[in-house]
Amino acid sequence: MFFCQECRRDPLVFLEALRRLGTQKPESAASKLQEYAARVLNTADEYVGTLQLSLAQHVKHYRCLQENVEQSEKEIAFWLAQTQGAFLTSVRGIGIVLAAGVTAEVGNPYDQKPLNNLVSYSGIIPRVKQSGGPEGETYTRPVAKRCNRILKDYVVQSASHLGLHGPEDLMLDYKRRDAAGQHADFGIARRYLRMAMCLMRTSQTYLPRHLRQPRVKLQERAGYYLMTWPYLRDKWQKLGALEAAFVKDRPLGQWRNMIQDLYEIKLKV
Repeated sequence: MFFCQECRRDPLVFLEALRRLGTQKPESAASKLQEYAARVLNTADEYVGTLQLSLAQHVKHYRCLQENVEQSEKEIAFWLAQTQGAFLTSVRGIGIVLAAGVTAEVGNPYDQKPLNNLVSYSGIIPRVKQSGGPEGETYTRPVAKRCNRILKDYVVQSASHLGLHGPEDLMLDYKRRDAAGQHADFGIARRYLRMAMCLMRTSQTYLPRHLRQPRVKLQERAGYYLMTWPYLRDKWQKLGALEAAFVKDRPLGQWRNMIQDLYEIKLKV
């Protein structure tokens, strides 16, 4: 209804309105909207007022939901910044909400059970059965239904994000598993869970495999930290939690101070 009325205005006025709204390629958008408007059936006059009121209420409802989501994400970021789970945001493809979900379900990483138990608890590992004794045939069954479904949902979502936007080695592994007919989401989810526990327990940000070798020069690691720092900083800045995350007595703040001293570089907040 709104666009139909707008499209009947002076084309230049309509084009300027689209530009103010930040529309990409406003000329093309205006042309398409005017074309669509010409095909729309006219609404009976007695219904126009009711439909406009209904649309206005829907817009208010949508904006209210949007504000609630934004406020909730800010609160999530604030609390995540105080935990070891903040280190998970250093992995490309893992946002604050996904990191917070995994952190909340795992709990204190130092008190957690062995990793194999945690993987089984999250419901992302198939069950292997064997019949006929030690020499008997083994066969794989579906993953157990009894698991932490919330943790499973978060780690599988994380795996999907890593397959699309994660570090190069994880993206390649995801594609390899998928091409081989394996359950790529479960496979990468297991890798991510192992990696996540390591990052939280050692208070370290993610490093590519080739930079984890003991013979790597300090300059190479320093270059990687300088290159990825803006990406990590922007994640927290978008939710207004930059200062909360990098306060000197919080996990990421302590890590930042250590990196600056060790590699003699400046990571500006």
